[in-house]
Amino acid sequence: SYGIHVAKLAGIPKAVTNRADAILTELEKNEISKNKPKHDALQLPLMLNNSPVLEEISDLELDQITPIEALNKLYEFKERSKNELGK
Repeated sequence: SYGIHVAKLAGIPKAVTNRADAILTELEKNEISKNKPKHDALQLPLMLNNSPVLEEISDLELDQITPIEALNKLYEFKERSKNELGK
């Protein structure tokens, strides 16, 4: 699509760029249908709803903390997750 846009800017005849747009649209349709999953895959959540860390993140007042405090909090969450996962 960027190439078609550049071609339009370069003054390539409109008939050529229109045909290129049509071909691109057809290719995109075919690619989408080819890659469409046969069934809906189950996506597991990143964190459980009852996660203490998730609750703490939700309670953070991001507008009220400094960047270094936010970085320290992130480091704390990382260390806690390592301990909880046994890593």
